[in-house]
Amino acid sequence: MFTMEEIGERIRTQDNRITAEPMFLVQELRRVYGIDTDYDPKIAWLYADESVEVDADEAARLEATFQQDGNDSPEGFQRAGYHETWEFVTCMFTEGAADLYIAQMKHRHSGPLRTFVDCAYRNHEWNAVRDFLAALPRSANAEQDDASTDAEKSANNKERGPSAE
Repeated sequence: MFTMEEIGERIRTQDNRITAEPMFLVQELRRVYGIDTDYDPKIAWLYADESVEVDADEAARLEATFQQDGNDSPEGFQRAGYHETWEFVTCMFTEGAADLYIAQMKHRHSGPLRTFVDCAYRNHEWNAVRDFLAALPRSANAEQDDASTDAEKSANNKERGPSAE
């Protein structure tokens, strides 16, 4: 868990990916099966009556057979067109929090996850909360981190000597 001050510090110091008023979304890739193959979608081979894809070797074998005989529903299997779409999972104030969610929760999702930045343009509530967090005073942890970083830089410069500048 992060304190409100730590969230504010992250908001102030993070890379906003060239986006004003960023919202960091976690998205999951989903496949929607059943797209008519006449529309030239991506193709997958599924076990009959399921939305579970066969492995790559089995799919290659089934596709080769389909190219020869045109049978798109051999016993136990079905050839289907699909479309991929990124679906919203959750929204965070910082990219670090979105990345942490993915690292900690990916086992609960069936598809790949990604961090995506969107803009909170005209989302007055989101921006008011974000501005409030960013205006909070720095946390004691951040000040200690800065002090130790400054001490490390000073020690490194002394080790290198005067030519390090």
